Amino acid sequence: MASTVQAASSRSFEPGGRRGGTGKRVSFAAAGASIEELSHLRDLIEAGRLRPVTDRRFALERIADAHRYAESGQKQGNIVVVVT
Repeated sequence: MASTVQAASSRSFEPGGRRGGTGKRVSFAAAGASIEELSHLRDLIEAGRLRPVTDRRFALERIADAHRYAESGQKQGNIVVVVT
């Protein structure tokens, strides 16, 4: 099934997957290409146990701004690039 990885960066997270100062538990789910793993992720999302977090949206024309923001250290969630 999908593996869960706690704390992506030792600088950003305290032991136990808590982001410094927020008191919120943080975990990351990753799935391979198998049907079973993708079904497990779908089940977690439908059950409300896995929720994607979108930080900001950028138009494709502003892709350089999206990269700068991602590298700034301020990013709290996913960055979405909108292609129209």
